[in-house]
Amino acid sequence: MDIVRISATGAGVNYFPEFVARELGFFADEGLDVKVEVLGNGPGVPRDVGSGAADVGLGGIWLPMLYRGRLHTFMPFAQLCNRLAAVLLARKPAARSFRWADLSGKIVVAPGGAPNFWMVLASTLRRAGVDPFSVRFVADFMAEEAVNLFRGGFGDFFIGMPPVSDVFIRDGVASQVADFAELGEIPWSIFYAKPEFLNRPDNVGGRFAKAIQRALLWTLAHDPGEAPGVLKKQFPT
Repeated sequence: MDIVRISATGAGVNYFPEFVARELGFFADEGLDVKVEVLGNGPGVPRDVGSGAADVGLGGIWLPMLYRGRLHTFMPFAQLCNRLAAVLLARKPAARSFRWADLSGKIVVAPGGAPNFWMVLASTLRRAGVDPFSVRFVADFMAEEAVNLFRGGFGDFFIGMPPVSDVFIRDGVASQVADFAELGEIPWSIFYAKPEFLNRPDNVGGRFAKAIQRALLWTLAHDPGEAPGVLKKQFPT
């Protein structure tokens, strides 16, 4: 077995196909023993990949784009998510259908540590004819703190993913007004590596991508309930 070390920014349910590839043996079928360490947002993942402490990084495509020609050359070679699986929540119920212009002059809170939410929101606002800088976008707080602050009354809108968004709706903290997944396909979460890893003669990068592709096809064709152990192992509670 060839060991592949992944350094990841997260391990949310939107990474389900990666769990499938590992737990259903798709990586093993390619002769790969994949080990994952979740470091969260920040410099940890690119530092690990750049230094050789990890073979592959998992996170937003914005990072290899910004690093190229500056710090390291990271090559995206497999895509895991092609949509933003987040929703926009409003603290106060709307009297009419939501419009993106409703964000002007308001505070939008999002878990911090990365510019990805802002990049999508800003481009969406521009397409809707809204000045992004008319919105006070707060991404200074990491996930737990951002959640606690919004629950405590800070901010008018919140960008969140399940299960946080589901809990806010269930508890009556906020209601959903927009689904970012409906914006269409975007290059969201990807696997990236240094060229020397991808150019290895044993094609380890290609075999890894093949296992991910197989897992993506399995995910599209099956209900997650058909492999209950996959989610249970990742989220035991």
